[in-house]
Amino acid sequence: MLEEIASVVFINLAKRTDRLAQIVPELACFGERVERLEAIENSFGAIGCTLSHIRALQNAKDANKKNVLIVEDDFMWLPENKAAGVARLKAFLAKPYDVIMLTGTSIHMDKASGRVGFACCGTAYVVAEHYYDTLIANMKEGVLGLMKTKVKPQYALDVYWRTLMQRDLWFMVQPILATQRPSYSDIENRVVDYGYLFKR
Repeated sequence: MLEEIASVVFINLAKRTDRLAQIVPELACFGERVERLEAIENSFGAIGCTLSHIRALQNAKDANKKNVLIVEDDFMWLPENKAAGVARLKAFLAKPYDVIMLTGTSIHMDKASGRVGFACCGTAYVVAEHYYDTLIANMKEGVLGLMKTKVKPQYALDVYWRTLMQRDLWFMVQPILATQRPSYSDIENRVVDYGYLFKR
C-alpha cells in the first residue's frame, strides 16, 4: 500500500509493549518499509516526545529517504475513511508538498486544496526529504522552549510547528485516516481518550 512512501517509522517506548503489540498490525500493510524507533524517555514526557520525532527525522535524512511517514504508537486507522483518505493522500504525494498530515485535531484548513493553516497532533505525518532540516530546526527550537519553561501549550511538538504551517506546504488528508487509540499516556501520565477531538 502507498508505494510512494519510502519509509514508515513508528515511535515506541521500550516499556510500552502493549502499544507495540497494537501498532504492528496497524502498519502491516506497509510491509518491510516499517521500522521501530525506540522512543527517548524523559521525566517530562513532551520533551521525550519531541526528541524522538527529531531522531526519526534525522535517521530518515541520514538514510537519504525521499520521504518518511512518522507514526506514534497509538495510531489507529479509521476503516470507514481508509479508501477515500488513501486516495486523497496519493493525490497529495503526487504533487509538491512539505508535510502531509494523515490526521489531526483543532484543524483550520482550506478544504478545497487541503492546505493547513493550523492543526495539532503528531500521530501520523509524511515529510518530504527537502524539508527534513526545516522541521528538525523547528522541533529543536520547540524542545528548548519545553526544557526552559515546561509550557506544553506553547512549545509542544504539535503546537510549535504552527508557524511552519502558515508559510509552507502543509496538507491534511480529508477525511482523516486515523485517530489515537485510547490508552495510558506517558506524556499526560494518565489514561486518555482523544477520539472526540478527531473530526471524522
